[in-house]
Amino acid sequence: ILSYRANYALLLRHTYVDQVTSSSRLPSATRADALADRFGTVGALVTLELKLLWRNKRPKSVTLLSLFFMGYGLMVYPADEVLFNDSIGVMIGVGIFLTGAFMINYGQFLICWESAYFDLIMSGNIGLNDYILAKSALLSVGCTACFLITMPYGYFGLHILAVNAAAVLYNVGVNSYLLLYLATFSRRRIDVSRSSIMNWEGTGPVQFLLFSPIVFVPVLIYLPFGLAEVPGWGVGALALLGAVGLLSSRVWLGLLTDRLRRQKYTIAAAFRIG
Repeated sequence: ILSYRANYALLLRHTYVDQVTSSSRLPSATRADALADRFGTVGALVTLELKLLWRNKRPKSVTLLSLFFMGYGLMVYPADEVLFNDSIGVMIGVGIFLTGAFMINYGQFLICWESAYFDLIMSGNIGLNDYILAKSALLSVGCTACFLITMPYGYFGLHILAVNAAAVLYNVGVNSYLLLYLATFSRRRIDVSRSSIMNWEGTGPVQFLLFSPIVFVPVLIYLPFGLAEVPGWGVGALALLGAVGLLSSRVWLGLLTDRLRRQKYTIAAAFRIG
């Protein structure tokens, strides 16, 4: 009788996923990480994604390619006044691209990277708000790191540093949310262990279309100010939009969480098919 009661109590405690305690949300191996200990579930999710990034061929090569793009400024900044009449407008596009290199290259497959175990994430006791917040934090850290790498370009002029600062604010406060939204349209599975050379796996119409709104929209926002010959106001407008996006991040992340909640079954089914 005692054995029966003990077995019954054990099964009852572990019958429902919703009754799993928060301490068992993630594998115990992640709890040893300082990032996970400090930021809880969000930190653990970021840690797991960083491990995925570093241990697998394709995401690792995409990240290294982003670092390679950091040298693009050397072809533009030294000759910007010679080649272009409105150099600030060109530098905004370049600044968005440079400070968002990691976000654009890695973020275009933001959910597809986890296609092999997306079902596990969705069935675990991990809040979708934590999942979205972890993705947003990863993109923000990536943009900030890219900005720090591009800071030496200030040698060609402090105006370049100001433009890149406005660009990184816009990337974190606006473009990161746009990229997260586009990621919810993910329908293609990716094998992260394969090389990225001549590998179009996971690439779809979304990947081809995302570059335009991310890079060219901020240039269009600046354009009226450039035509009015007040370029400083145009750069300030981009920085202001980014700051407003950051201050209202809870609203945008909430909307993105609702979007993922509606799409998660469709995404999971598509990943199973491949």
